[in-house]
Amino acid sequence: MIYTGCIFDLDGTLYVKAGFGKRLVLGNMQMYEKIRAMNTLLKPLAGKEFRSGSEYKMYLFEGIAKLLNDAHPDRPPINAVTIGHWYHHDYYPAVIRTLAKYYQTEQICRDTLSLMSRKYLMALYSDTGVIDERLKAIGLKPTLFSYRICADQSGHIRPAPKAYTSIAHQMGIPPKQVLVVGDRPEIDGVTAQEAGMDYFQIGDHDKKDAFLASWKRLSGILLEP
Repeated sequence: MIYTGCIFDLDGTLYVKAGFGKRLVLGNMQMYEKIRAMNTLLKPLAGKEFRSGSEYKMYLFEGIAKLLNDAHPDRPPINAVTIGHWYHHDYYPAVIRTLAKYYQTEQICRDTLSLMSRKYLMALYSDTGVIDERLKAIGLKPTLFSYRICADQSGHIRPAPKAYTSIAHQMGIPPKQVLVVGDRPEIDGVTAQEAGMDYFQIGDHDKKDAFLASWKRLSGILLEP
């Protein structure tokens, strides 16, 4: 197959993310209950397509507020606006700090992505926002990816195929000419399959050797003369 575009996942695909969730919580224990409530809400949303990112975030913020209010009826109630402020001004900065402190991409990722950006249309899709800031935190230039989309913007929760087909539409190329690169076959792989795209699996995101070997294979497939 001749590819003209690539869509990358971020977490676990562009860096080895072993221990991220634990480090995020341990470094920000005051957020533990909100993070747990958010994760509880996100699990059943897999594959859902909201009409917009704004609708998705409002659903999320209202749901988190309800879970916390139900758990603590003795406390003054909180609302979606309060949760939205926490999400953007506390949670995301904590994510960026954790990445910058503990995680950096590998040199083979930098080199491969740099060379690929001269040959292919490059995109990145993440279920989590602040993509540019997260890329910078792990040592990558956001401009390597001409298209950078997250669920906060699109409202498409993978494995909803629109997460990827909308990017192919923006690229102006058919899905069959797009290669998806990710670390979770049950999410990245299924989304690619439903979107009519091929999928390349980055090895176990918790094991550096497998991660590096996968990137070496990817480089050989896409950058060979």
